[in-house]
Amino acid sequence: MRLHRETRPDVLALTMPHGVMRTHRFVPQGPPRGGLVVYMDVFGLRPELFDMCAGYAAEGFVVYLPNVFYRAGDVSFPPPSGPTDPTPPQAVELNATTTLAMTAADLPAILEHAGDIGNFAAIGYCMGGRHAINALATQPARVKAAASIHGGRLVTPGDDSPHLLISKLQGLAYFAFATDDHACPDTDQAMIRVEIVRAVIPHIVEKFDAQHGWSFPQRYCHDPVAAAQVRARSLHLFSQATGENDA
Repeated sequence: MRLHRETRPDVLALTMPHGVMRTHRFVPQGPPRGGLVVYMDVFGLRPELFDMCAGYAAEGFVVYLPNVFYRAGDVSFPPPSGPTDPTPPQAVELNATTTLAMTAADLPAILEHAGDIGNFAAIGYCMGGRHAINALATQPARVKAAASIHGGRLVTPGDDSPHLLISKLQGLAYFAFATDDHACPDTDQAMIRVEIVRAVIPHIVEKFDAQHGWSFPQRYCHDPVAAAQVRARSLHLFSQATGENDA
C-alpha cells in the first residue's frame, strides 16, 4: 500500500492537558486497516522514526507519532554513535519524569482526533515500550494490542511499576527483549514473565541475541535480522488487533 503524499506526514498541533503537543500523522492511500500510536524512544522525534512510521503507514495503518516530551518544549537529542556514548542529561531526566499518567492523559486527544478509523494498536521503542503497554491498559475499548520493543524501565519500585499492568491487560501484548540489556536486565525480564503467567490473556515474549536499540536502522547497534523479525511479529499483532488479516 502506498503512502498518501509520498512519505510526508501531517504535522498536527493537538491540545493536551498540559499544552499543545506536536504529533506527526502518517496516512496511507486507500481505506485504513486501523490506527497505530508509535511511542518514541528517549532521543525524541527525528527522521529515523519518521521513516519507521512511514513503513507502518505503507502497511495500511493511520500512524500517530506523538512528541511525549512536549511539556519540555520541542526537544530531541542525537542518538549515540557508539556503545560508550552517554545519553544527554536532559534526555535522562525526561525519561524519568515523563510518567505513565502523563501519556495516559494525552492519549484520548489522539484517539478523538482519529475519529472512526477503527481499533488501535500501540508500539513503543526503548522508553516508549512502557507507554505502549500503558496505552493498552488505560484505553481497552479502543487500543487492542501493544508491543514493547527493547523496552526500558518496565520494572520500577512501587505499586505503579509498568510490569504490574500486565496481569490486568484486556488485549494482547508483545515483549521483545534484548540480551544483556541495561534498560531491562534479566531480573526484570523474569519479573515480567511472572506477571505474564498470572495474566488472563497469554502474552507473547521473545528474546533476541541483539543489543538494546537494535530496531533502529541508523544506530550502531542495529540488527537487521532481529529488526525484520520483530516488525513482522508486530504487524501480525496489529492486524489481529484491528480485525484485519495480514496474509
